Amino acid sequence: MWLKYRPRYRYVNKKSQSRRIRGKAVVISNHNSVYDFALMLMTFPCRDLRYLMAEVLFKKKRLAWFLKNMGGIVVDRDAKDMSFLKTAADLLAKGRVVGSFPEARLHRPEEDKDILLPFVPSTALLALKADAPIIPVYISHNNKGFYKYNIIIGGKLRLSEFCDYNDVDADKLKELSAMLRDKVIELGKNQKAKG
Repeated sequence: MWLKYRPRYRYVNKKSQSRRIRGKAVVISNHNSVYDFALMLMTFPCRDLRYLMAEVLFKKKRLAWFLKNMGGIVVDRDAKDMSFLKTAADLLAKGRVVGSFPEARLHRPEEDKDILLPFVPSTALLALKADAPIIPVYISHNNKGFYKYNIIIGGKLRLSEFCDYNDVDADKLKELSAMLRDKVIELGKNQKAKG
């Protein structure tokens, strides 16, 4: 897989957060392609990374079987079913790592892929509920040179420093989600992060 995708890893502060994750965490990143899941598994190879995945990926039986065995957590966006949050929060309570693409979908052909879509509030709600640190990551495709992807890993942040889970409302979740989006955008601008 490494030869196929040839990712290059960079860090805002490698001592603060490297490719090794200790304890529970929620990994978030921008969403460019269906291969992002594989890139994240390669980025954090020493942890069992359980990803929130759209229901559309589970419509074919073989693919659904594979994704579930890879730790995929089904998010049924059409049914407005929030049971995935309980599943993910239970995993975090056990010290596991959950991954999310908060844009919640890929860009449509007419949309500019360089502009991140608004982040859905469920990721911020999950991190608050589980009091889990968030690790922001930015993925960019590289058309020049040996490396096909640049992956920039940011430092951990805790939403509990900005808001208490018991006091959160829809407006605050929207604000926190926008802040997370800004953090990922900031990583994308930080192409000079250290290798």
